[in-house]
Amino acid sequence: MPFTDLISADYLGVAWEESALAKEAYLGETLFSPKKQTSLDLKWIKGAGNLPVTLAPAAYDAEVALRSRMDVAKVETEMPLFREGIQLTEKDRRGLMDAEKLGDSRVREVLSKVYDDSNNLIRGAKVVSERMVMQLLAPADGKPKISISGTDVTYAYDYDPAGKWYASNFTDASSSPWSTPSSSTPIDDTNTVVQKAAIEGKKLRYGLMSQKTFNELMSSAQIKNVALSRNEFVYMTPELAKSIYETLTGIRPIVYNAIYAATEKGKAKNFFPDKVVTFIPEGTLGNMVYAATPEEFDSISGATPNKVRIVENGIAITSSVTSVLPLRTTISVSEVVLPSFERMDEVYELKVDADE
Repeated sequence: MPFTDLISADYLGVAWEESALAKEAYLGETLFSPKKQTSLDLKWIKGAGNLPVTLAPAAYDAEVALRSRMDVAKVETEMPLFREGIQLTEKDRRGLMDAEKLGDSRVREVLSKVYDDSNNLIRGAKVVSERMVMQLLAPADGKPKISISGTDVTYAYDYDPAGKWYASNFTDASSSPWSTPSSSTPIDDTNTVVQKAAIEGKKLRYGLMSQKTFNELMSSAQIKNVALSRNEFVYMTPELAKSIYETLTGIRPIVYNAIYAATEKGKAKNFFPDKVVTFIPEGTLGNMVYAATPEEFDSISGATPNKVRIVENGIAITSSVTSVLPLRTTISVSEVVLPSFERMDEVYELKVDADE
């Protein structure tokens, strides 16, 4: 089979779908249902108080390198584009030709490296949407917004322009920090939020937190005193701490430890930050909205011969010849994505430790 067929968008898509990576789901993917649309218009996406989301000026360009800036009015009606690619050179093609002489096993070994590179780009696309979700769910300052920076561009979206959500759904309990176990009151702090939500007709069920924050909860004297009052003279385990917390608050803790790297050589970072707990109701909270990428739109319209394969509900894989002499092939992955947050007013945040 020709080299170009083996690295076509369809083959790359199948390679992803058959990989173990495709079976892994981030927490945000369970909380925000995927939704696909062709338009880049996001006027219908709502934030706190059913207000339209405000966007800051940002770049939007069809080129791989986002360099030019567009006027504010246009950016306010478009969703952000993310794209990155890898290039296969003549040397790479020669490597495959040499592998063919050594048999199928060697060909598979060479192709697996190409598929791994392509899969890593798709993983990067999934990281984008997960970062967006966690920035909305757990803002350190209590102000839900999305801010993602790239080369010469920062996408900035304010989901609470009037500050209504901050005033009603954010509680700062950091004056009695959970990091001080002898005096922290995680049960009382949580019940304050739960009762406030109940008065407003909202039922909270889960508490999202980082491992560090959960460790502080588990170490709290308030939690340990409950265990002692029950004559449970046992070592405080995560299961026991979760049971006590849920029994007394109605909130089931979810410890989220997934990590990512902001850059190829960057340090690992948690999607969910320390120092805050986010309380959510049962069910999904909104939609992860995907729009057609320029590559997908061009393929549908026939403006380009490049084939595009869509995976993960809206991530586009494209394989195209970008140079004839020397012959080069580019594999790119792109997405146009932004979460809507229809149940934003049913989400509450508790700040449990002060900023350093």
